[in-house]
Amino acid sequence: MIKNKKHFVVMNIIYAIILVVVLIVNLIANYWGQALIQVFGYVGAKSVDNLTAGDSIYYASAYNEEDLRKAQHDLAHRIASEGSVLLRNENSTLPLASGATVTVFNEASTEWLINGTGSSAVGTGDYVYVTVKWSLEQAGFQVNETVWNWYRDNKISRGGGSTNGDWSINEASWETVTAAVGGESVYDGYKDVALVVIGRTGGEGSDLATSMAKHGGTAEESYLELTPEEISILAAVKSAGFEKVVVVINSANPIEMGFLSEYNVDACLWVGPTGAYGLEALGHVLAGNENPSGHMTDTLVYDIFSSAAMQNFGNTRYVNESGVAYGNAYNYVTYNEGIYVGYRYYETRYEDYVMGTANVGDYVYGEEVAFPFGYGLSYTTFEWSNYQMSESDGIISVNVDVTNTGSVAGKDVVQVYFQSPYTDYDKANAVEKAAVELVAFAKTSQLAPGGTETVTVTFSVADMKAYDYTTAKTYIMDDGNYYITAGTDSHNALNNILETKGYSVEGTTSMVNTYTVDSFLTLNTDEATGTAITNQFDDVTAAGANYLTRQNWAMMDNNGLSYSTGTVEVEGVTYPSRYAESTLIANIDTKNWEASGRPAEVDNNNDIVVNQGKGLELITLMGVDYNDPRWEELLEEVKISEMHTMWNKGGYTTSVIESINKPIAASTDGPAGLAMFMSGWGCFNYCTEYLLACTWNDDLAYEMGELVGEDALHSNIVGWYAPAMNLHRTPFGGRCFEYFSEDPTLSGVLGSAICDAAVSKGMITYIKHFALNDQDTNRNSISTWANEQSIRELYLSPFEITIKTSDCNGIMSSYNNIGYRTAKGCYALLTAVLRNEWGFDGIVLTDLATSSGEANDMSLAAGVDLQLTTGINSLSTTKENRIRNALAQATKRVCYNVVSSSAMNGIVGGAGIVSSGTPTYIIMLAVLDVLALAALIFAEILTLRKCRVEAPVLTDEQQKARRKRNIIKIIVTIVIIAIVLVVAIMYINSQMIGESVFDFIFG
Repeated sequence: MIKNKKHFVVMNIIYAIILVVVLIVNLIANYWGQALIQVFGYVGAKSVDNLTAGDSIYYASAYNEEDLRKAQHDLAHRIASEGSVLLRNENSTLPLASGATVTVFNEASTEWLINGTGSSAVGTGDYVYVTVKWSLEQAGFQVNETVWNWYRDNKISRGGGSTNGDWSINEASWETVTAAVGGESVYDGYKDVALVVIGRTGGEGSDLATSMAKHGGTAEESYLELTPEEISILAAVKSAGFEKVVVVINSANPIEMGFLSEYNVDACLWVGPTGAYGLEALGHVLAGNENPSGHMTDTLVYDIFSSAAMQNFGNTRYVNESGVAYGNAYNYVTYNEGIYVGYRYYETRYEDYVMGTANVGDYVYGEEVAFPFGYGLSYTTFEWSNYQMSESDGIISVNVDVTNTGSVAGKDVVQVYFQSPYTDYDKANAVEKAAVELVAFAKTSQLAPGGTETVTVTFSVADMKAYDYTTAKTYIMDDGNYYITAGTDSHNALNNILETKGYSVEGTTSMVNTYTVDSFLTLNTDEATGTAITNQFDDVTAAGANYLTRQNWAMMDNNGLSYSTGTVEVEGVTYPSRYAESTLIANIDTKNWEASGRPAEVDNNNDIVVNQGKGLELITLMGVDYNDPRWEELLEEVKISEMHTMWNKGGYTTSVIESINKPIAASTDGPAGLAMFMSGWGCFNYCTEYLLACTWNDDLAYEMGELVGEDALHSNIVGWYAPAMNLHRTPFGGRCFEYFSEDPTLSGVLGSAICDAAVSKGMITYIKHFALNDQDTNRNSISTWANEQSIRELYLSPFEITIKTSDCNGIMSSYNNIGYRTAKGCYALLTAVLRNEWGFDGIVLTDLATSSGEANDMSLAAGVDLQLTTGINSLSTTKENRIRNALAQATKRVCYNVVSSSAMNGIVGGAGIVSSGTPTYIIMLAVLDVLALAALIFAEILTLRKCRVEAPVLTDEQQKARRKRNIIKIIVTIVIIAIVLVVAIMYINSQMIGESVFDFIFG
């Protein structure tokens, strides 16, 4: 009997609150389980380093930890050496004399960029000793310590990043630094070389500033031109008595290049973000111990805003007819430049100028372009000869003899370009043709002085096709002559062709041949799958948009590409206008199964067979073809709840499916190596994709992919959110460091090499971001509009090349909308093109996902297999057959790729290396629950004792009976609390993934 009822009630209310808190902690931990796994890891997990002799090892490491690190270190050095681009070298300024004295200027030298910010950031490791000063001294140079130490000790953040977009540049002027270090006399004894470092960074989530008005500069200045302080250094060093002025540009974004000639710069070396250890190579390159053989992957110009794409870039929001802006979710960009991105614009307009084409406008190539796409010098010279071209069974081969005619060893790059006919048909049907397009390339081996190598480059005749989105609505090849040339860069290649066509330019006709197409061709069937190819993006092309054409270049000079005002009054899609009618806003807002554009006839509404319990396991299907009927038998073993859980909780993992013994398969971010930003853990810090691309060496790309795969084997990682395949559409893209190039062919070839290598080590590579994710401004809410020719020839092309020429087995969709549909909810993109046309059987993963309900239905309908979320983003229901069957197909694709991965190491009908451990957070949670439960029971016993009425004296038998009753009460209390806790967790969890409790527990 209770004598102090008030105290008893109050204490039990407190205990109930504690119980609820424990319950909430369990629910939160369950919801964010995948994130907690990434932060805290596993207890007892195996890796290739501790698998036993009895374990099955399907992917074995070729390295121990020490040898792996040596191999990575060596590769980082070689990539940085080969990726350094020599842009200028007046009077053989470089290489520098042995033992030269060097004064290093600019804070950028002490803030050397190893990568950008965001998902590509990798753990720092022990690379901090690698500085510009250290690199120079290792190569034998003497560095002015006083000046170096001043810059080192007066660091100011250079800005940038994925959160604040602060692009301030805090460099000191010549007057400031000279006064601070004690006057010009401090330079005495270190005047052989003034080494001026120019640095520009980039970051996920924010594009670079087109105006510096909010970042310490003026409205007329941009982040990609030199600051007054940087200019003051260049303007002063020659008059201060420095014998040589060398500029090192450490950036992945093109910057304005007029300063080189304006301020008498003797030599300029471009070095992209190097990763942790690549900076070691800088001193050796400047000393001539290593010969730079990099070539630019972007066009470098004098006016950064001369790019055609720059007329439609940045922060543009839809407004209503009254001029009132809609909310943050309603932004747009229109790719009015069409195919004329980067060198495709500059070179094509140049050709039309040379040929005297009407409407070319006021255009002088030499006043626009400082260094063409593909440009790069060497410390030696090369001579090309014996150019030959042949065709057999649709494959064209180009052979060129490359001879080193200089005095030091070096490598060269043979770039092959083509020009297709620009016919009356093209002009009448809005088919645009660039003057030259890169179609293939190859790098020589290291050639000794006098050495010769025959370089062979091959490509398909079909690679020269164009897309006609208005009439044929498929790929075409015009009848006529296709010029094929080997060039040192895009401009040299075009001049070769123009010279061959009879125009007086500096070209080499012996480096050109032609391939003739006798009659107009339509290439309307995919060679790999046999699927018909036709328009899929009519509602993205946006009828009425004013696309740039070779027939009227002057429209760009008159700002004719900008859609800042006006309403397009045409039937059909009229969305590129700034003024958005309610229909467009409604379409953007609509998120459901039908909104994906999925045809109703492809839905499978048949009943689905699940949870059969026949004992089939995933491991038994290793090596089984994707279309084998045994996959359907395996799917019949899986519960709907298991399918749903894996689909909606796929961030940084693919979850366990116990019914078929599918192991967990952990994934990480990072094109620059394996990176987990939530835990701060990372493996080796590789160079950026941009620097890798500047090597023009797919063998180095393959080596990088292999070593990333080795990191994965030693770290229990299976999935890698990389490589990144988007283009440098404009110079201001915040993630240019993370992407290869402005050219789709170069990007696709290097992406293919990385994927092939990483997959050979058991990885799943999720190439990203699919697609048209070429700016970070408003990336979560922007509607991207483009015509289908540019979509297919430029923005889908790197992905298509990689998928069709490698074992790529994963892809990540992008944040942006494709037209008015979100990319992850676009059936045309993720299924009609990716799966049906290209035959992709890999996993489709979203970018970071936070949606739920019908918005997720839209993604599933479009073809998504996993959502990148560490929480739970459920479908609206799993009761509909069309949803269940789509989930089953997503499960099949995940399982098909996981069973061929390193996640199966150690499995012979048992747990794999990643799932063999217990998540640390589960152990922590269990300890918390046990302690909380014990504390509550103990507290309740004390409360009962304190509040009960004094009991009468009992006999021994009565006391024994009472103790027995108390034990039973305690046991019952424990059981009840445990049952309430477990059932509550399971109920709420089941509701999160759309199942009844019965289905959740029993299948």
